[in-house]
Amino acid sequence: MKSEIKLTHDGLVSQLMKRTDALTLKFYANLPDQFDEGLKMLEKAMKSLKKVRKVIIECRYAREIEGIRYLSKSLERLNSLESISLSFRDYDGISGKGMKSISEAIQRLRSLKSININLKNCDDIEDEDMKILGEGLKRLSALQSITLECGIDYNDSAMIRGKGLKNLSDSLKRLRFLRSINLKFPNYDHICDKGLDSVSKIIQRLSLLKSVKLDFSNCSITDKGLENLGASLEKLDFLNAVKLHFNA
Repeated sequence: MKSEIKLTHDGLVSQLMKRTDALTLKFYANLPDQFDEGLKMLEKAMKSLKKVRKVIIECRYAREIEGIRYLSKSLERLNSLESISLSFRDYDGISGKGMKSISEAIQRLRSLKSININLKNCDDIEDEDMKILGEGLKRLSALQSITLECGIDYNDSAMIRGKGLKNLSDSLKRLRFLRSINLKFPNYDHICDKGLDSVSKIIQRLSLLKSVKLDFSNCSITDKGLENLGASLEKLDFLNAVKLHFNA
């Protein structure tokens, strides 16, 4: 029996069912204690949901990482998970320990074929966080589709640079079954050609890619960086969909 549940953390445990194979959970917490308590309840409920195939979890406006630890422990139990979407948009404080918790959780999801992570407007994300996240991603050997959004609204607080892109790209080169890649890093003015080149070099090694979507609008990319990207894309025999944003 296939079913899908959409709910907030109120009454979470009572509504989860053992035969559920798709979950959509939203945690919009204005109070950190309520946010953490909701994710703590989720961790307990996941014990009976080991056969879930698809999970969508949206966490916004939180300020603490304790809830992230509960979430990570919940995900570790989902050994059969094939698709996951995690949104931490506007999450203040996910850098460092929070990112490590997420990375350690996803690397155990060895059946995962699709992953979508939204870190938009997480102002404290740094280059090192991309390395930490990459440590988890590179172990997902069955992964076929990845979407990662790290854009911010204003580049005056941007903390991701070319090194962060290289850290991420180095992890993606191991994912030889990738068919689709979607990277969004708009408004990072410290990302220049060198950072894009690291992405281009990895893309050309992912020979099964069919779809490439890149958003580096309002970054410091020149024509030379775009030429190198174009040369890499031309080497992909199965590529049939390309969407690029590089406007200044």
